[in-house]
Amino acid sequence: MTVEKIVLTTSLQDVSSIGTDRMLRVRGASADLVLHILGAEASDADSTVRLLTLAGASDTVPLADDTPFARYEVAAGKLGTGTVSISGPAAETSAEKLVLSASLQDASGIGAGRRYSVRGGSDDLVVAILGAEAADADSTVRIATLTGGSRTVPVPSDATPFVRYQILAGSLGTGKVWVTGPASAAAAPAPAETVGVASTAALAAVGTDLADGTVAMVEGPRASRWTLMTMPAPDETAGASATWVNYALADDGRVWVRDLAIGTPGAARQAIWYINPSTGSDTADGNTPGTALRTLDELLARIGEQTIAIAITVTILGDLPGRNTSDWPGGNYTIRLNTEGTASGITFIGGTTVVDTYSVSTATAWADATQTRGEYTLTGLPNLVGLSLEERWVKISGGARDGAEAQLVNATALGAFCANFHKASTWSDVEPQVGDTIQFCDPMSFGNVPVTVEVNGLGSVTFEHFEIGKLFEFHSVVVARGKAMFKGCRLRGLDVGRDAYVTLSACSTYHCTSYGELDMYGGAHFSSPITAARSGVINTSSRFCTRLFGISVGTSTDGPGHFQIQAGAPVAILDASNGVGVQIHAGSTLSAEDHCWLKSPAAVALGFHVYEGAVLAYEAGKEPAGSPAPIEYARIGGTVKTSAEIPYSGDGAAFVVLQ
Repeated sequence: MTVEKIVLTTSLQDVSSIGTDRMLRVRGASADLVLHILGAEASDADSTVRLLTLAGASDTVPLADDTPFARYEVAAGKLGTGTVSISGPAAETSAEKLVLSASLQDASGIGAGRRYSVRGGSDDLVVAILGAEAADADSTVRIATLTGGSRTVPVPSDATPFVRYQILAGSLGTGKVWVTGPASAAAAPAPAETVGVASTAALAAVGTDLADGTVAMVEGPRASRWTLMTMPAPDETAGASATWVNYALADDGRVWVRDLAIGTPGAARQAIWYINPSTGSDTADGNTPGTALRTLDELLARIGEQTIAIAITVTILGDLPGRNTSDWPGGNYTIRLNTEGTASGITFIGGTTVVDTYSVSTATAWADATQTRGEYTLTGLPNLVGLSLEERWVKISGGARDGAEAQLVNATALGAFCANFHKASTWSDVEPQVGDTIQFCDPMSFGNVPVTVEVNGLGSVTFEHFEIGKLFEFHSVVVARGKAMFKGCRLRGLDVGRDAYVTLSACSTYHCTSYGELDMYGGAHFSSPITAARSGVINTSSRFCTRLFGISVGTSTDGPGHFQIQAGAPVAILDASNGVGVQIHAGSTLSAEDHCWLKSPAAVALGFHVYEGAVLAYEAGKEPAGSPAPIEYARIGGTVKTSAEIPYSGDGAAFVVLQ
């Protein structure tokens, strides 16, 4: 059984009130759906004039004073399910009646036991069974009032194959009717198609009449492609969570899913973006603080997989909120960029919040040749541990050294701390001086979730002043491919992929492994040895320090790595609590063109362990050292050596001077 015709009538009391400039908006659900204007409701289809074919889109159609009726005709056998929509041109000319006609070739095919499934969208929508299409509304029999739900309506006999929906005059300017044939109908389901939608908000009113796989092309600032699917809806308890950036409920409970690949046309050419998690809106254009987006998800969805050929700056005006991880596999951010040219890519700019301020009363500068750490005492001798300042970010404010920053390494005495200050703008190490103002800060949160970065092409992604990754979770910041730079960031677990090149400037890391190439300017490392493995490389380009754990070049399970200490970029290993300063595994090399030294309250068990098949090569006059001297200075292959017994080669290992 196939629905053959659907008839929509405005049936206005005063047709002349439409006026020649009024428009009736019509929407079709199939390429087989055509629009006709009739001079009278009972006119034969053969006498109609075809205006246009609707191929899944929508259009406006002018209404002349003498043609108030619009007919949608579905060719017989072409469509088993259909829909029509009408919106009145103005409140005073609201639609009065919607008439749905099965108009079957053989009415007896319905049978007394057959039913139509009908839905209504308003308390004013009622269902009646008519004996003939032209029957007057006054002679109809009201069957039920539909309050936004759905029910089945019996077709009682072969003589009454017509179902009429009546909207009370003036009470509803917009309405929609659906019809589906009996379950045994042989007609094919409605094909997937493409429809136009004015906004993402309008998606909530579209769906019931459309097949799974239907594509909606949304207009406006969030112009994008959405696909209708039957799937569990995202958890509504997430409220304003970013899940709803990429999903929308259709009016029948199915879900519109955003295409995160194609993005919003032109988004990759917008050079300036703002995100304000508190006051932004994901329907805004995002190019000023006052029109900021609300979520990072929206920005990433708009850019999609478009190629970025310019330098884009994204300023984030507040902590990114935590995410409901039940709504995302892994609960992570994935920043995947396609770039073109070395100057292309995205820079994310965060910030720091100052929690306390002091000035320097005394300063001891770093002195690598004598294993002396940088230590700075503050006026008033504040109790940094008691004030919860021991693990804060520290910045110099004002003067010639303004902007130099570091992760506080540890509190060394009452009112004193150690830190390795670096100034990213000049790529240089900085020593605080007496009188300098020190701000204790917290960097902006990047959501406290794992973050994965993939950059294709010659461009890069940069992060400035964020805490990135998930607290207490290793491997929660992964740069899988391409170039990435972090400035003034605290990274909660960093993995550098084999095809990645990462630069850190004045950053701190908690667990860090390089399988690609990692270049470090300043900064500090905590929690497990910093590691180069699987042929990965770590370079120091200015002073770098670790605390509690040292360096592992290669591992016994992940294979060899390489660690390069460049001239002018010494490495200090402070308070090595695991008992070993540096481990160099088989096939690995550590090349030290500057000092590599240990400093601990008590002597560590083993300073430098060079496994069989490994090499430690150092600059003449800059032998690796420890203060106090390690209990075992070096173990080379299977042989223990003192500092006076190097250089040494034996047992398949080497602790030698650079050539």
